[in-house]
Amino acid sequence: MLNTVYRLVAPRRFEVAFNDIDLNSDKVVVRPTHLSICHADQRYYQGTRPADVMAKKLPMALIHEAIGDVVYDATGEFKPGELVVMIPNTPVEKDDVIAENYLRSSKFRASGFDGFMQDNVALDRDRLVRLPQDIDRTVAAFTEIVSVSVHALRRFERFTHARKNVVGIWGDGNLGYITAVFFHYMHPDTKLVIFGTNEDKLSGFTFADETHLVWEIPEDLKVDHAIECVGGDASQKAIDQMIDIIQPEGTIALLGVSEYAVPINTRMVLEKGLHLYGSSRSGRADFEKTVELYQEYPEILGYLSNIVGAQVEVNSIADMTRAFEMDINKMKNLDMTYIDSYLAEFPSLIGNGPFLITYSEKLNQYVERHNWKKPAEDVISETVLKRNLQEYEEMYRSRNLKNLRLVYEKNPDRFDYFAPDHLLELEMRFYHLEHPATMREKIFYQYNRVKRAFRRIVKR
Repeated sequence: MLNTVYRLVAPRRFEVAFNDIDLNSDKVVVRPTHLSICHADQRYYQGTRPADVMAKKLPMALIHEAIGDVVYDATGEFKPGELVVMIPNTPVEKDDVIAENYLRSSKFRASGFDGFMQDNVALDRDRLVRLPQDIDRTVAAFTEIVSVSVHALRRFERFTHARKNVVGIWGDGNLGYITAVFFHYMHPDTKLVIFGTNEDKLSGFTFADETHLVWEIPEDLKVDHAIECVGGDASQKAIDQMIDIIQPEGTIALLGVSEYAVPINTRMVLEKGLHLYGSSRSGRADFEKTVELYQEYPEILGYLSNIVGAQVEVNSIADMTRAFEMDINKMKNLDMTYIDSYLAEFPSLIGNGPFLITYSEKLNQYVERHNWKKPAEDVISETVLKRNLQEYEEMYRSRNLKNLRLVYEKNPDRFDYFAPDHLLELEMRFYHLEHPATMREKIFYQYNRVKRAFRRIVKR
């Protein structure tokens, strides 16, 4: 059976390839119908992974979150038309102690070998879990990331002590939301407290007992255990806050992914006798448990539908590209719209407090509370802009120059794909504040200045 595979061959460029599916094998052929774009897919699509990683892994079909209809099973175990969720983790050995998703030998789709951007996919039958035929497919499409949360919560049961009066979850993004929804149903008698950086997002946690902005936590609030769903540069702040708030002998679950090593306050970990554990990906048992919870608590699907983003019908490579670009634009808009967000990460990122363009009242309060030196009222001045750009240059030179220069020197044309998306991170940090409409033109002008500064870093 001739099959079409849509592989990423370079940042922002898909090409068609073909392979042959053996219908006489023991594998089950599935046609993907609904796929969900993950941040990991975007890092490949945008070319923000290190140059050596990109060179090693491409060409490769993206997407590891997907459901589909069974097309063919030679054994008859799966019937044509059955709806299934596909498991991206692919173990090549079994271990009596180590779970399949932690075996270093395991492979993972869209991270080393082809993901689900194919007309048809041939999978081992243990890589499929049946879904109810009437399930909302737009929600079921991201069952994989849901299974990651379920996996972490199953480990939570193993590693935590019996006292679970109050549990806190840090992170108001999709991972935090999904984890919180399932925790609520798996532990209905536990007081659930959500900590985040955006009031609008926190308002969506209607099932939680309490929500708090991370800079407005009551002094007397304590949690028995904590779950970190933040990731990125903000992880350090979140973990430090957990260590401060958690009760002795509590457990901290780490789910957020960070590109760089995260320093933590080990002294207090020792003094409080804390337990820390990490969770990554999931296995078949977690998918089965997820589907079981879908059926046991159908209202979960209603909550999950709140985070369904744009839907794109894909009939061509142009449609695939459009879907990824829409996802990028969504990320840009969110990052530039939400204010007073992520401020906690700036001090750890730079060391001298945030770079400020304009102030809201809430931001004023935060600055005062943390005794940061407030710049002059005219924060758009040439002096401030010049200083900020210089300091950002230093930050990027220390963190990214090696990889960026490798790309630029190897293939200058490819840099045109590569650089703008690193600029996104720069843009996020430089403009992580909400701006009045009257300032939009100034922002655009400043962004162009940042672009020029960025190219200057690379070409030195």
